[in-house]
Amino acid sequence: MAPLSSPLRRSTVIIVGSGITGLMTAYTAAQAGYQVTVLSKSPEPRRSPAATSFEAATWDGFVNRFITLAEGHPYLTLPPEATVTHGDVAADFQQDLTEGGFLALPRSQWSPETRKFLAQRQSIDPYSRRTLWLLNEYLDENRASLVLWYDLLTQVLRHHPQIYPHLSLHSQGIDRLYDCPAAFRQARQMQEHQGILKAVYPAQTLASNPALSLYQRPGLEGGVLTQYGVSFDVHGLGQQWLLPELERLGVQLRLGQDHRVVSLDRNDQGQIQGLTTAEGHTYSAHHYLLHPGAYGDPQLLAQTPAQGQLAAVQGLWLRVQQGEERWPWGHLSRPCKIHGAKAPIVYQGQTYPGQVTDLNAMVQRRSQGWDLVIGSGYIFRGLYPFPEGAAVQRAEALALEALVQVVNRVYGLTLVAERLRQGTDPQGDLPSLGCMRSWSPDDRELRTLVPTAAGGVLLIQGGGNTGSTTKAPFLSQVAVAFLQTFDGATPPPDTWADTYENLRYAHRKSTEAVNPIHWQALEDGLQEAVDQAQAPDPSCLHGV
Repeated sequence: MAPLSSPLRRSTVIIVGSGITGLMTAYTAAQAGYQVTVLSKSPEPRRSPAATSFEAATWDGFVNRFITLAEGHPYLTLPPEATVTHGDVAADFQQDLTEGGFLALPRSQWSPETRKFLAQRQSIDPYSRRTLWLLNEYLDENRASLVLWYDLLTQVLRHHPQIYPHLSLHSQGIDRLYDCPAAFRQARQMQEHQGILKAVYPAQTLASNPALSLYQRPGLEGGVLTQYGVSFDVHGLGQQWLLPELERLGVQLRLGQDHRVVSLDRNDQGQIQGLTTAEGHTYSAHHYLLHPGAYGDPQLLAQTPAQGQLAAVQGLWLRVQQGEERWPWGHLSRPCKIHGAKAPIVYQGQTYPGQVTDLNAMVQRRSQGWDLVIGSGYIFRGLYPFPEGAAVQRAEALALEALVQVVNRVYGLTLVAERLRQGTDPQGDLPSLGCMRSWSPDDRELRTLVPTAAGGVLLIQGGGNTGSTTKAPFLSQVAVAFLQTFDGATPPPDTWADTYENLRYAHRKSTEAVNPIHWQALEDGLQEAVDQAQAPDPSCLHGV
């Protein structure tokens, strides 16, 4: 990823949050010549034991992330031409899991702040045309970010081939499986229109395809589409390349509970003049970029328009171990995103309505063999601090039961949810307690802007639904470009919002900008870097 132009002066930037978006923003800012400090209550990932709770979706989640065009799409009501592919799940944010929705608790049992959040969603929900416009915004921003990810991964592997074994990188596209013919047809039409489609496999052709015959199952009547995209181990990339690269660029990493930001310090004009941490130290800078995520401190955000605008949706992770003993490698050579209609869930002898099926399945390579890792689960947990108790535990059990039910059906397994929870299932385990993904009331990322005493800006970003990893390089470039507008002369505050939106628009990419020929060239370039990394030339080892 080419660095942005250097600032007119070496401005200081403080970034709060050490998830993938915060760290990518630190990388982009440092490349552009800024003096960067990262503050985060999450501990240092490279020196933390496996059971560490980071309170960060990037590090609490498990290994691979999908980078595709359709990650993090709106979960509000869409017009009819889009609902078959994406599913009309807006009502799921108004129903609890016993009713087939996402809520861990019934509406009446949430805190006043969370009920207000849900009411905001409900008030926005009827405007389906607005949501279609938002979907197109997601597509154009994801498209731009996918290009950046291809470029970044290619450059990283060319210059640091030794990290390839840590990435579990899949560079030959992402499969998307549909169990409904109508969804399959609409998804094919949409992906062709977006220029992202690589190959089409109707259900009746799967049995004869060695790479896809595993998905030939009763009830599957749609098929598989392969689109351009990548999947990689975000932990491996972060620990093996991104964090060391930040240190090489001179970024100051202040990670751990002592560095939790507890207050935004303002002057008499309400401008931000510093951040105070739990250890009592005050950090001052020209600019501040906050990436609070689902665990954003309510006390901190209460001082800004971002108050009450970030809630959490919990995701679950399941691992099927010793995949090489269960399936031929060809069956699982590419990651697969599994879409399906809701199916009833049987739990403790009672039948409940099912959740929407939306699974990410990918291979995690080991030194000798591989595991199949599956991420899913939509459990709305509200605003931080999250409620606990028997009702929440039942919601988690129902979501896991739904996940296991689909995995057994698709992959021909006999996993038992209760044994997975106890760690006694011989086929698999739960490698993570789950990750809390940030969510906004209107499904758009926050873009809160507050002036600083040094003539800069405090920018709060977050709420990217399930697509925060996908958009990380895009958001980092927009944020740094926005900071650069302040380096010559501070623009009038009443122009900031428009300036930010115009920059965001300028960084998007349309279908005309990236067609299938471009996607194939990006994939070929990445694959060439993969081939070189598997037989690295020591002379290539230098900084990106």
